[in-house]
Amino acid sequence: MEKEQSINLFKVIGKAILKIVLAVILLLLVLFAVVFVAIRYPGVQTRVAQKAAEYISRTIDHEVTIGRVDVEFFSNVILEQVKVLDYPGEELFYVGPAEGDISLFSLFQPNTLGIATLELQEPRAHLIQYEGTDTLNMSTFIRSLSNLITKDTTKVSQPFEFSIDELVIKNGHFSYDDFNRPRTDYGIDYFHLAID
Repeated sequence: MEKEQSINLFKVIGKAILKIVLAVILLLLVLFAVVFVAIRYPGVQTRVAQKAAEYISRTIDHEVTIGRVDVEFFSNVILEQVKVLDYPGEELFYVGPAEGDISLFSLFQPNTLGIATLELQEPRAHLIQYEGTDTLNMSTFIRSLSNLITKDTTKVSQPFEFSIDELVIKNGHFSYDDFNRPRTDYGIDYFHLAID
């Protein structure tokens, strides 16, 4: 009798453990499905991108903002109202809508990204050399990007391959100002340019 009760107890415990394991597996599958479906919505993608922009801003000491994101997985990416400010807080870059058609991306080759067409609408770039400095705001920004990269010297990393087959710029604006040089009132002022 005691042996029979012991076997029944093990059966009850075994069934309970099996039900718990199945419930955890089902919960994980449902959670994965919810995350997979949620990440396909532009509102969720935008929120994730804005959080990433906040992290990047803190890391590189340049404010980065993104207005909206819409990603069709592995085929098309749309970013809207992307803005980067330089260290004094002036606009360095701005892009209205930016649309990229992804031609090459593989989970098995994460170091490779190919973009067939990148279209930038209403982009603005402002290169400035502030008074008393000998470098452009762009140089400071590029140097600050190294803060995003942590180098692990214990292993060899493969280079990241990135290509853009076609770049389309619509209604762009470029300006350059060297505030160490005075403006000229006649002719072309090569130290203070604006090109539309």
